[in-house]
Amino acid sequence: MNVFFKYFWLFTFGSFVGFIIETIWCLIRNKKIESRKGLIYGYFTPVYGVSAIFITLAYEILSFKNIFAVFVLTFIISFLVEYVSSFLQEKCFGTKSWDYSNFPLNINGRVNIIYMLGFSICGILWINIYPIFLEKIYYLLNYFNLFNIVSIIMIIYMIYNCFISIVASYRQKMRRNGKIASNKFTIWLDKKYNDEFMKKIYANATFVK
Repeated sequence: MNVFFKYFWLFTFGSFVGFIIETIWCLIRNKKIESRKGLIYGYFTPVYGVSAIFITLAYEILSFKNIFAVFVLTFIISFLVEYVSSFLQEKCFGTKSWDYSNFPLNINGRVNIIYMLGFSICGILWINIYPIFLEKIYYLLNYFNLFNIVSIIMIIYMIYNCFISIVASYRQKMRRNGKIASNKFTIWLDKKYNDEFMKKIYANATFVK
């Protein structure tokens, strides 16, 4: 399997699994189903996909592969990815999707050590799941000689999905700052991805002054 395709599918699968985890956790904690998507289209939470890539890369270059090493590895990577993601979201889009300020053992409200322990357990499960997923997806698509074609189509789809999610979120920030749409593209963004629409997609996002 092409290395780029491999890590693309890991990102996609990890993002989807992350969406499922977030949805279930929201249902348990808040007793309701709420959108936990990180992208406008599909059911993906990219912060999990990014973590999945780094965890897989680090695991594959480890000289020793035991549960404790994976636990520590996942803890560190999840900590860094979540902190940086929270920081970038706040600075770029003026929003935050999580705030642990009221939790014990939090760091600047961006990460929660207790949750990091849970993510570390998920990392151990991930290391055992992802090889099975890669084998199944490759066998299924390659059986019909469609693996490369489907992979390219999915890559184009995800690139567009990430792009439109970023620009729509940034444009929402500009609207809040009173910046009027000045060209056809921003006018289209204001009409297609208005505040009501964005609230449905990012239901748990809160504005930061």
